[in-house]
Amino acid sequence: MNTHDAQSSLDGIRRLQDRTHNELVRQYFVLPQVATSLLVVFLVLASFDFPEPWATAARVLGCAVAGGALIVQHRRSSVRRTPTDRELVLYAGWGVSYIVVFVAFRITTWALDLPAPATIAAAATVVTAIPANPLIRRIYRGVIQQDRRHGLMDPFFNGFLHVPARLSIVALLAPASGVEFGFLRDTIKTGDSALSEQISALAEAGYVWVRTSQETGTRRTYVQLTPEGRRAFERHAAALERIVAVAQAQPQPHAGR
Repeated sequence: MNTHDAQSSLDGIRRLQDRTHNELVRQYFVLPQVATSLLVVFLVLASFDFPEPWATAARVLGCAVAGGALIVQHRRSSVRRTPTDRELVLYAGWGVSYIVVFVAFRITTWALDLPAPATIAAAATVVTAIPANPLIRRIYRGVIQQDRRHGLMDPFFNGFLHVPARLSIVALLAPASGVEFGFLRDTIKTGDSALSEQISALAEAGYVWVRTSQETGTRRTYVQLTPEGRRAFERHAAALERIVAVAQAQPQPHAGR
């Protein structure tokens, strides 16, 4: 393993992980998902203008719509991810920001003595959130991309994982909690049989789990890194980084000597 091969492998890992990151961002910020989220925000916030029991009914309906949208998105997604602590903090921050903006608009509507103040404040909050969506996308992308820099401290080179097809598979799996077989095949640009062969080898080594799902009426196969597989990938990536770092730290020979 020379420096050039190690650097090329690292570049390939990062490129494939970015493909998984991009798919995660696309799934979470696809237009129907964003529109549904904003509709739920509007419905819940505007409910403060409703008399009881309609106010409670509107909030329950909003929660039901949000839950249903999340279930549908989860079942249809080709890449799945379990939120990290940083992501949960990010989600909480988004919720708090909606509340702060709503309260600010609510105070304004109260000061101007406008009719249906909560409804107007809710509409203004949603309108404010629309142009902020690209910024939220960038923040979310930055948060999930931070994970690839964690846990890479054990410098063990893994010859079994370094086979290009296997390394491509685990690099795509690393940022997610489950990736659909078709996404792996299309991203790596290989055939079903060749991909199945490499996944079987990884499964026999204890590095991946394979499970099928029929949540949407269509049989879909998901592949997931096991804890042992994740550790092996992180250690292998660390070994590659160490090879590159050691080589870069060495003085370069001068030309002509």
